Formats: sequence, structure tokens, C-alpha cells
Amino acid sequence: MVALAACYEARVTCSLCEEKARGECPRCRAPVCGFHGPWKEGFACRRCEDAWDAAKKQRRLAILPVTLMAAGLGAVLSAAAMFLLMRQADLGLGAGGALVMLAVPILIAVVAKRRADRAMRRRFLATPPPA
Repeated sequence: MVALAACYEARVTCSLCEEKARGECPRCRAPVCGFHGPWKEGFACRRCEDAWDAAKKQRRLAILPVTLMAAGLGAVLSAAAMFLLMRQADLGLGAGGALVMLAVPILIAVVAKRRADRAMRRRFLATPPPA
């Protein structure tokens, strides 16, 4: 039985070239060599990664409303915080306040975009490619 398994393993080649397969793609389960296989945790074979890259424009359009809503929410929150701080302490915050008013919405939008992109990536890796 062991000799049969070793013989089978010797004949398995990469699905994208003729090299000996060293593993399989976590998404499509195709045998892949070291060159075409995932190079890092959370990645797939070259064929699956090409499909991910091809849909980049669609993903950006899908994430855009989330990013804009997060930036708007951040602007409202930072404006309310600045208003309450200025009213409570009778302080003029000047340039620091303006910087906070600009930085908070940008930071919230970046975090929202990254979280949405990671969620899409996890969903992509969990679904097998169409046959």
C-alpha cells in the first residue's frame, strides 16, 4: 500500500505546469508546484489569484459606499466631539481641532475599507471557483 501511495505521489503534477506538485490550492484544491502554489497564508494558487485580481474594479465599487458612509459618520462624530469640547471648556482648539476634524473621518474610512476588503477576501477563499 505504501509503495502505491508513493508511486501516485510521484506522478501528480502541477495543474498549471509539468512540475511535481508540492501541495494543493486551498480554494480550488488543484495540485500545484512551489512556483504556482500559495506563497503565504491566506492566498491561493496563481489561477485563483488571477480571478481575484480580475475582479478588483468590482470590489472597489462595492466597497466605495461603505467607505463613504464611514467617512461621513466619522465627520459627524468628530464635529460633535469638537462642538462638545469647545462648548464645555470654552476653548478655541484652532489648528489642532481642524486637524482632528480631518483626520478622524479619514482614519475611520480606512479602517472600514480594510475590514470590508478582508471580509470579501475570506468569502472569496471560502467559495470554490465555478466549474
